[in-house]
Amino acid sequence: MVWRGSVRDTMVNKPTDNAKDEQDDNIPWVLLICLISMVLTLAIALPLIGLAIMDANNATNAAIVEIDRMRRIRNLMLRELQEDKNAKSEPIETTTTNK
Repeated sequence: MVWRGSVRDTMVNKPTDNAKDEQDDNIPWVLLICLISMVLTLAIALPLIGLAIMDANNATNAAIVEIDRMRRIRNLMLRELQEDKNAKSEPIETTTTNK
């Protein structure tokens, strides 16, 4: 069985024939299909990868903002609890009147 195709024919060393070289300047179909598939892959994959990275960046920024808000709320709650605790622990002063 002989495996011959357009790619193998171009890779085989052939004797140079100037008349044939001038007539046979076509690009092999396999090369053309590979180039088209690479271009389509890059044209589709690169924007999708860019969108995924942009979405991850936006999610990270939103998470940072929410964590900062939660920390501020926690600090406010702790401050209020501390103030309530201090207010309850202080003795109530009663004033006595002298008559």
